[in-house]
Amino acid sequence: MRVNALLIKVSLPQLIGQENVSLRPGRLKRISCIMIEVLRTNDPVKLSYALSLLQDAGCEPFEADRFTASVEGSIGAIPRRILVPEEYAERAKRIVQELDEA
Repeated sequence: MRVNALLIKVSLPQLIGQENVSLRPGRLKRISCIMIEVLRTNDPVKLSYALSLLQDAGCEPFEADRFTASVEGSIGAIPRRILVPEEYAERAKRIVQELDEA
């Protein structure tokens, strides 16, 4: 899955070595990266805990479908997903697997 992200959502280490990056206001550019789904759940506690673990591990998680689920009344009918950049996918999948086993 390819997700376009604004420069603001990208950490500084990811930007090092990219030529088309400008940190000045009004000069934001879109960049693309391949995002891999590592978790899909309706459980808000599991989602929050997984996001916290992935952030602590430096996997740069992105919570997808958050606003779609809230527009539908937060009834849990639409599962939320956690996506991570492709380079962190294996590490993130191991973390989520350990979360499921606990």
